[in-house]
Amino acid sequence: MIRIVRYVYIGLIWLLFADLCLQFYFAAYGVFSTGAADFGYHSRNAGFLAILMLVTLAVSVAARLLGVLPWTRVLQHLVLPVLFLLQLGLFLLGHALGGTVEHPISWLLGFHGLNGVLMLLLSLRLALLARQPSASVATSTAAKSV
Repeated sequence: MIRIVRYVYIGLIWLLFADLCLQFYFAAYGVFSTGAADFGYHSRNAGFLAILMLVTLAVSVAARLLGVLPWTRVLQHLVLPVLFLLQLGLFLLGHALGGTVEHPISWLLGFHGLNGVLMLLLSLRLALLARQPSASVATSTAAKSV
């Protein structure tokens, strides 16, 4: 069971990283599309990203309960949906400050890209850490088996 959860976790976190990369592609596609900007793919993929982040968080909690991950890694997974909500909050704040689609508050919405980079880097960090079990968890598991 532990091995299955570990492999599911590894697959999910790499899928999350790949989908965040795809999200950047969709954003660039929207910016550079001819005629009116087309952010449809970017918007639709955001919904999938939210679900994927929550599923990955749930699997990381299960992995922690089985001793596969340390709590610090689970907490890092918790940061991803928070950053995702911040992405949405930036648009809500821009609208509350008087911004519109035609006249956005550019200095505020510029943080959307920076926050996206932060999510991408955090997911890459988690994916790279997933390749090997945590030393503290591996040590405590080895100590239990002796």
